[in-house]
Amino acid sequence: MNLSIITINYNNKNGLDKTLKSIQAQGFKDYESIVIDGGSSDGSVEVLKQYESIITYWHSEKDAGIYDAMNKGILKAKGDYILFLNSGDYLYEENSLFEFFKYKFSEAVVYGNMIIRKASGEMLEGFSPSSVTFQHLHLDTIWHPVSLYRRDLFSRFGLYNLEFRIVADYEFLLRIYFSKSVSWRYIPVFLSVFTLDGVSSLPDNLEKLKLERKRAQLKNYPISFLIKIYWNILKERLSR
Repeated sequence: MNLSIITINYNNKNGLDKTLKSIQAQGFKDYESIVIDGGSSDGSVEVLKQYESIITYWHSEKDAGIYDAMNKGILKAKGDYILFLNSGDYLYEENSLFEFFKYKFSEAVVYGNMIIRKASGEMLEGFSPSSVTFQHLHLDTIWHPVSLYRRDLFSRFGLYNLEFRIVADYEFLLRIYFSKSVSWRYIPVFLSVFTLDGVSSLPDNLEKLKLERKRAQLKNYPISFLIKIYWNILKERLSR
């Protein structure tokens, strides 16, 4: 099996329906669908039952947050690659997976482009960098809903760190990037649509996100990088 699609959900039955409908519509069928629900009470379980023909595994129980649910999904996954497509996000077109897998790849992390859907309904095209660099990761990230991770990465580097409530996926990227033993590849295909209503997109969480990103950087940056960054900050302040 090529792909494990992991979907987490909590009280978002409409978003869950949209996500699963997009998976069901794919012409590409070499996947398993895993859904981890956090004990929803809004009818999400009924939605899961409607899609049981395409879902390989699902359960509904309380968890310790987004990344705890993702970790549970990882432990159930059997595919060579894992794609995290959370409730409310969906695959861009019916042939998106087929077009993505047309590119023969074996790299550890393979990532594509993303459509960003604003709360107003406006759709923006988001293009990923053609290569992953320190400069890009320091200022930005590689988008989760368009990234395929080889499943063995989580055996080699561990699961998502639950100390990070909002940016554990970013912390994992830093962890594997600085190992210098992971291969990356950009695929110029629009894979998923990301809806700007998730935890990390909420205005109230922006300050928390910034603080968590800094913590992730301090935890994973080599000391030489940290010295260079803070030296540049000091020089900038002294020059004012």
